[in-house]
Amino acid sequence: YQRRVRGEKMWCHAILLQWDQAASFAKQLFTESRWSRTLFSYLHLAFQFAADRDCEGMEKIAAEVPKHQLKIGGKHLHIEKFAIRRARSYLNNEKFLCLPAIELLYVWRFLPLMSEEALNSVIPLIEEALEECENVQPYHTDYPADDAFLCHLLLAVISNELGNTTHALSLLRTALQTEDQIGLDHFYIPYAHYELGCLYIKLLDFSQARAHLNYAKDFSNKVKSYSLENRLLFRIHSALSELPAIQ
Repeated sequence: YQRRVRGEKMWCHAILLQWDQAASFAKQLFTESRWSRTLFSYLHLAFQFAADRDCEGMEKIAAEVPKHQLKIGGKHLHIEKFAIRRARSYLNNEKFLCLPAIELLYVWRFLPLMSEEALNSVIPLIEEALEECENVQPYHTDYPADDAFLCHLLLAVISNELGNTTHALSLLRTALQTEDQIGLDHFYIPYAHYELGCLYIKLLDFSQARAHLNYAKDFSNKVKSYSLENRLLFRIHSALSELPAIQ
């Protein structure tokens, strides 16, 4: 029970952009929990990176992530595989990650819970990261297009939460124009189509909504598998259920 409370406190601090406190709770959970120490060590890394990307000791945190991977029913957890990929990317790419804490808030669907003030505070962080993707030469990783896509996706979701649907649509279309340039994080593509489908539901354009949601649902036919697929499929089926029956 106490660990569950600490977990809730961790996410509350993250939603408030209090990265140091969120990192502290993630560290505690890693130490105390028997469940998914891989995930908690990555959460510690992501929140600490958001607090201070030059903080000492983060290499040690990243190195811990793959050491505690679980198998349940003979299979690895998808979220742990995602965490391990991110930790290895950090270690292999100039000790860099693109907006890892904000990405986690998006993946866990916490962005809609954030205040308008907090969302507006996040926008400059994403815009700064996007500028790095476009202008830093050489870039921190071999995949600047992936990180730029993430930035546009996050900005679109936040713009929608702030009531600017038109800008959100524009940002998603901009991102999807570059989907052929994605080199590693292909899961951004179906997530963007899902968000676009949800926006079209909001605009009562059910034909476009169905097209984008079905594209996201069938994306696994284009690639063998992708990160965080199960999380997205639940959301897609929920969104499709909101659509009126085809006449």
